[in-house]
Amino acid sequence: MRCGYLDLFLLHRPDPLMDPKAVSKAFDFLQREGLVRHFGVSNFTPSQYRMLSSYLPPSVPSLVTNQIKMSPAHVSALFDGSLDMMMEARVRPMVYSPLRVLFGKDAHEDLVSYLRTICSEIRDRISSSSLPLPSSSSLSTTSTTTSSIDIDTVALAWLMRHPSGPLPVIGTSKPHRVATAADATLLVPHIDRQTWFKILQAERGHEVA
Repeated sequence: MRCGYLDLFLLHRPDPLMDPKAVSKAFDFLQREGLVRHFGVSNFTPSQYRMLSSYLPPSVPSLVTNQIKMSPAHVSALFDGSLDMMMEARVRPMVYSPLRVLFGKDAHEDLVSYLRTICSEIRDRISSSSLPLPSSSSLSTTSTTTSSIDIDTVALAWLMRHPSGPLPVIGTSKPHRVATAADATLLVPHIDRQTWFKILQAERGHEVA
């Protein structure tokens, strides 16, 4: 890979024969050799995360993340303990496929339609808001706000509104998609509790408390 070390190494999807002692030994070697700075996991259940954490060597104080699947159309992490466990461990989850089910043949049409409605509501809210936005953002003026806010930005902002502080992995190198993700960070304050629960309700198909 033409690099001296990895900033972050993710151990992906454990199997029933994963030996935590062997993993701990490998982590210790990689850390002591300066090959990996931080370690995390991907698609681990809360119990698997805690189990592996209990075997970490002294050279690896803690796992720094668990990469999970989540989007406004895939919300199981809200209810299966995954995000609760991340907050308990004081680490931020990475989130993959944050937009996948909003487009293509697997699109959640009712949710997409509702997100478009939310986009319009947030545009109006930002236009009349006194909340300052950084001048470096494409959302820094009202004239660009109406064209910059789309279902991508709202979907990502909805994710980041969760108190666990999810870090979306957008999986693109296209400049306009990267800019969209950056704009989403500025929308988070505009996703109030009512808006957040409306989006969740659109996915669930029924009222949520």
